[in-house]
Amino acid sequence: MQNLTQKEQRFLQEALKHEEVCIAKYGQYANQVKDPKIKQMFQQLQQKEQQHYQTISGLLGQNAANQQMQAGGQQMNQNQGGGQISEQDILQDMLMTEKYVSDSYNMTVLDSLNQQMRQQMQHIQNEEQQHANQIVDAMIQKGYYQQ
Repeated sequence: MQNLTQKEQRFLQEALKHEEVCIAKYGQYANQVKDPKIKQMFQQLQQKEQQHYQTISGLLGQNAANQQMQAGGQQMNQNQGGGQISEQDILQDMLMTEKYVSDSYNMTVLDSLNQQMRQQMQHIQNEEQQHANQIVDAMIQKGYYQQ
């Protein structure tokens, strides 16, 4: 891959942080929800987010990606309070997270000069939008989302 600009490197570093948050949240929430379908969906989405993390790490050429991801997950575990939030709130939080992450990838795609990076980010952005659609579908089925 051709060299990345400093701006592209900053975008990718930020994207890694977004993916860390998504990975940690999906893991936390998969353990909290009662509905087995939502639990399974969150586990699958967590795996996809881990793939995104690895793709972005590869673009950056980082060797310590797994250590950073584990540190982010541990921090999320430590910050978790003792209270339980509702399944509806969990789904809403993940929908907001996916919307934010997708929007962030949009800015990265528009500002990237590196064609390979742009294509990878477009692919990941599309998958993030699919994640949001899955969450909306689950919310509709539960009566949590008004069309």
